[in-house]
Amino acid sequence: MKILIVDDEHVSRAKMQQIMSPLGECTVTECGKEALERFAQALDEGGPFDIVMLDISMPDLDGTEVLTRLRGMEQEDPSLEQGAFIMMVTALSDKATVLTCIRDGCNDYIAKPFTRETVFGKLDSHGLLPQDRRQPPSPAKDLVLDEIVQRFAHDEIDLPSPPAFSQRLRDMIAEGYGLPEIAELIKQDAAISSKLISLSNTAYYRGIEKNATVDQALARLGLKTVKRLVDTITNRSLYVTDNPRYRALIERLWEHSIACAYGAHIIAELAGVSLPGDNAYNMGLLHDIGKLILIQVLAELEKRALSGEGVDEDDLLETLATHHNRLGAALLKKWNFPKEFILVALYHDAPPEALSDSKAFQVVRLAHALVIGMGYACTPHNAEEPSDLAFGLELDPQVLPQIEDQVAQCLSEVREVFA
Repeated sequence: MKILIVDDEHVSRAKMQQIMSPLGECTVTECGKEALERFAQALDEGGPFDIVMLDISMPDLDGTEVLTRLRGMEQEDPSLEQGAFIMMVTALSDKATVLTCIRDGCNDYIAKPFTRETVFGKLDSHGLLPQDRRQPPSPAKDLVLDEIVQRFAHDEIDLPSPPAFSQRLRDMIAEGYGLPEIAELIKQDAAISSKLISLSNTAYYRGIEKNATVDQALARLGLKTVKRLVDTITNRSLYVTDNPRYRALIERLWEHSIACAYGAHIIAELAGVSLPGDNAYNMGLLHDIGKLILIQVLAELEKRALSGEGVDEDDLLETLATHHNRLGAALLKKWNFPKEFILVALYHDAPPEALSDSKAFQVVRLAHALVIGMGYACTPHNAEEPSDLAFGLELDPQVLPQIEDQVAQCLSEVREVFA
């Protein structure tokens, strides 16, 4: 096989060459322009490349532009019977760009940091790996993934309780307590008080003067906003693990969740959608909570049973995609959230026909798609087109960049508060 490797990062380029060399003759380039020249030369000489490993982020021509030109060259060559297999190589934050690449003709993608096993696994799934290079699946990986699925199927996963402080606040609001009593509750927790005051002073909520006390913060924010922000503060404490392999993944999940929360709140206001209890924000915050629990279970099982051996990233992402909805719905049901929250967690990826017109689903799905397009994604998604979802809410798609700007600003300020 003839293989073209295109990557401007020396370490990544050398690693990919080392992985791919046993499969065939590798040509290595560090920029898009040179890749186009090598590809055209191979076509002219009648020996086209069979595989192209193409990095998305490059300084001269990005991978999307190179991909388009490569496919254009192939279409212009009448003697070519079959195009090259093109694999995009991407950082996780570029996954939204991958969706564009798939539409433009790439065959698959792989995320950095990649391993020999993940690269070969992708090639094998497309029938491109020679028989002598195939590897049997790791029993340890099968063990941990199977155990998660089995424990979940038999209701053997211990679901956590809701944060006690958030639950107490919810109970007090339900019992009719006002701002003075709520303020006294919040003052009992110095960490929550401090973060609530800080959040009340962010640009999204800030008034003329800077708040310095809980009473001032509550007076500015109002009870509904206080509830949202306390839920944000207390839920943040759930996004932790003592397994260092999964900290970055959990942090990305937190960013996705908080971005979706602000996105849902802003979208609901712009679309004039009034949800029970002003719940757009919390629906966005909690829609992917099942992924958090699955990651934590996996981290614990690895620590207990695998002695540090890790699960392949693609296997992990597939497990999250397959099982997070049911687990998230089960958790919110245990936490006594309203039925609409449970349904959003269960069906937000693909609501059944009976729920497709629900405003709650439309708001969360648009927020979900929008923040994925902004790069706030924990796992790869085939996200829907935000402009199509906007029409369902009678929103002009031209307001979507405005929503993105507000979400980005909010997320930047929330990072500072929780730093």
